[in-house]
Amino acid sequence: MADLPLKKIKFQPLEDQVYEQLQTAIMTGKIRQSDRLTVRALAKSIGTSEMPVRSALNRLTTEGALVKRASSGTTMLPQVTKPEFTEWMTLRALLEEQATVLAVPNLKTANIKRLESALAALDHA
Repeated sequence: MADLPLKKIKFQPLEDQVYEQLQTAIMTGKIRQSDRLTVRALAKSIGTSEMPVRSALNRLTTEGALVKRASSGTTMLPQVTKPEFTEWMTLRALLEEQATVLAVPNLKTANIKRLESALAALDHA
C-alpha cells in the first residue's frame, strides 16, 4: 500500500470544541458586553447537549474570560474598569513595540511591499 499524504484524524473532546468556539467568539468580538449567555441557548445554537457547553463556560469563567451572574443563571463578559483598560493598552503598546523590534530583522522584500501597500490603503482610508 502506498504511503498516502493524509493527516491523522485528531480526536478532540466536544467540550474542547465548544470551548474553542466560545473563546474565538470572545476574542473576535462576536460576544458583546451586553450579551447574556445561557447554557440552554448556547447548546441549541451549537447543536450539542448542555454538558459540554456548561463545562466550556466553567472553564472560561475560571480563566476570567467570563463571569457568572448567580441571580439570573447567565454568563457574560466581565466589566472592565478604566484603570484595567489603561493597563492593558499600555502593555499592548509595549508588546507590539517589542514584537516589531524582533520582527524587523526577519523581513523580506515581499513583506515590506505588503506593509507599504497596507499603509497606503490605511492612508487612503
